[in-house]
Amino acid sequence: QSGAMAGHFRHELEEIGPKLVMLGPGVIPKDRVGERGSRAVELTAADVARIEALDVVEHASPSIELNNQPVRHGRRTKILNVMGWDFDAAAIRNFQVAEGRFLSPRDVAEAEAVAFLGPGARQRLFGAAPGLGETLQIGSERFRVIGIASEKGEQLTDVGNPDDLMVIIPYTTAQRRFTHTEKLSEM
Repeated sequence: QSGAMAGHFRHELEEIGPKLVMLGPGVIPKDRVGERGSRAVELTAADVARIEALDVVEHASPSIELNNQPVRHGRRTKILNVMGWDFDAAAIRNFQVAEGRFLSPRDVAEAEAVAFLGPGARQRLFGAAPGLGETLQIGSERFRVIGIASEKGEQLTDVGNPDDLMVIIPYTTAQRRFTHTEKLSEM
């Protein structure tokens, strides 16, 4: 039974993204000073590039989570989590493209208004209609749907925010249009 359990967990972790490590900002406390003397550690895209340059790191992506965003198409409005990622996040998070394509280096460099949808997000926004090439609105901003992911199903992490319900945009677009800061939620 332990072999079956190990196989189950291995499968679940591979769906999330094999070899996935998430890093977030924090604080560095000073010795014997306590919280008042601590120094904030913030993440930027330059930090992600330094991490990705390490020999032991295959890929790294900035990550900006925009929780509970109103996402609209036509008369449908759904509250979904929008993720701002880099073009290599598909490999990191094990997203397979069912239709269209994932984010490109140009999409990120130019902070394009494009979106890649999990299949659950596509279904909630478009129903039985395809969605690919359509326009949706996140908050007050318009985005063109460039791709739809293959279904992952249930996962061990992101309970309540499964990958199948995500809307993914370039992290640079998330910074420029939503967060208005170079700081990252995590990488």
